[in-house]
Amino acid sequence: MGANTVYKAEPNLEKNELSEENGSLDLVNSQCLSLEKKYKCAAKSEESKGHKRCPKLRKDREKLRQEKELLRREKQALRANRELLQAERKALDADKEIVKADKDALQAEKEVIKARKHMLKCESDALKAERRALEGERKELEAERVTLKAQLAVLKAERFSLESERALLLSELSMDQKRIQGSDHADSTHCFNGNYDGDEGTEVDDSPEDGDAIEEDKVNQEENDFYQCDICSKMYRSYKSFNRHLKIHSSFFHCGACQKPFDSKEELSRHKLEHAKSKLICPICGDALVSKYSLEKHRRMKHAKSLQTHVFEVGFSHFATHTLPSALRYFGW
Repeated sequence: MGANTVYKAEPNLEKNELSEENGSLDLVNSQCLSLEKKYKCAAKSEESKGHKRCPKLRKDREKLRQEKELLRREKQALRANRELLQAERKALDADKEIVKADKDALQAEKEVIKARKHMLKCESDALKAERRALEGERKELEAERVTLKAQLAVLKAERFSLESERALLLSELSMDQKRIQGSDHADSTHCFNGNYDGDEGTEVDDSPEDGDAIEEDKVNQEENDFYQCDICSKMYRSYKSFNRHLKIHSSFFHCGACQKPFDSKEELSRHKLEHAKSKLICPICGDALVSKYSLEKHRRMKHAKSLQTHVFEVGFSHFATHTLPSALRYFGW
């Protein structure tokens, strides 16, 4: 607003200067005319008097001539000043056009900034909408995770129920085997030798998997008595090994691959690392075992149900001649 006021005031100032110069020129012209009239009147009066005052007339004429020359020079100077003022006015007009162009450029830049601001606002709204969408997806994923966690808990409960049912079935199968062994006199002639005695021997587990040391009970050895698990039908010579074996079925932290019990979750995690480093893989479920005995034990404990199905497909009459460990050995387990 201030710049426009200045440029509006400058043309008015120039106009005032031009009007003053025009007034000065008019004054000079009027003075020249008055001097010429005075000169003519003086000349006529001198002629009428008979040229009695010629020296004075010459002086007046010379004075008038000098004044006229002075006035002519002043008139030329005023004309030069007028031309200079006109040139300055043209320069001011050019500056005014430049200022107007700058003003238009600033207005255009202002419009561009306004458009960019609007675009940034639109982008901000889009980002907010995208953020809200991502927040909704995160909540959905969180709800899905909670649902999956609940389903996993249900599956674990079902797995525990199935394992309990499997243990019960194995116990019933063991009782059936005992009844079959009692009716079969041929099985009474077999003796215990190591883990297996032929294809029809009874399993005796003396491995350090279920105890660091095997304590033999001499009284039980002499009487051929063994401690047998009612769940998995495994037999032990010492009560200490048998008691440690029972922890497999009662411990909360036990390995799913080899059924070895642990007192804490940290010990179970370290034990699972040993399985991960092992190259002994179960061909049925793909679990890794730390030793050959653990692999055999895993196949007996975890895949006994599938083995039972296979055994009953062969025929119960043939299976009646074998105990469970010898049947496992018979089918390559």
